[in-house]
Amino acid sequence: RLATEEGITLERQYTYTWCSPSRASLMTGRLPHRLMEQEDHFVPKRIAMLPAILKKAGYATAHVGKWHLGNAHLWQTPESRGFDYSHGFLGSAIDYHTLAAEAGAFPCNGTDAWRMDKPAYGAEGAGTSLHQQNAEIVEVITGHKKKHKGKPLFLYAAIQSMHSPKPEPAFNTALYSEFSESFAVANGLITQADNMLEHAVRALKAEEMWEIGRAHV
Repeated sequence: RLATEEGITLERQYTYTWCSPSRASLMTGRLPHRLMEQEDHFVPKRIAMLPAILKKAGYATAHVGKWHLGNAHLWQTPESRGFDYSHGFLGSAIDYHTLAAEAGAFPCNGTDAWRMDKPAYGAEGAGTSLHQQNAEIVEVITGHKKKHKGKPLFLYAAIQSMHSPKPEPAFNTALYSEFSESFAVANGLITQADNMLEHAVRALKAEEMWEIGRAHV
């Protein structure tokens, strides 16, 4: 509905075969090949990121979901790169249900769940990653005016759906029971992403931030 009635539909687009360059490009405004030629998964310290620039312009900035733009040093974390608030995972992939870091996705094994620059203790038992990200997105929106009176909001929602690994159990597969398992798993994740987008839009409209946000896109 948003694409056909209020937005635009992309019919052709190009990306890297792995995901970090696209996020790095979005966060810096630079072409991916100038940032991550060696697959090192971090943006150089000398390059300012979008949230840091927007903070200087008076914005409140928040990040929810995947980061994977640096996790080996404190200067690489979301809050060090300009976010007032951050909740999510710093590596490349986590289990949807346990939040455990995928092998090789983080410098060490364990739960990859963070709130700001500290571990989000207890997150691994607080629901799936998507349910937690959905709740955080809505909370950032609904609490914005009270916490940041008069400031516009920049919210970077990098939700996990539909990234690897395969969720077990999967999401919404009953909606696609007549198709193959792989189709059902993939489209179940897309449906979950659509549901999360709907909740975000409803929250923006309830807070009377929807029309203002569209005017600034």
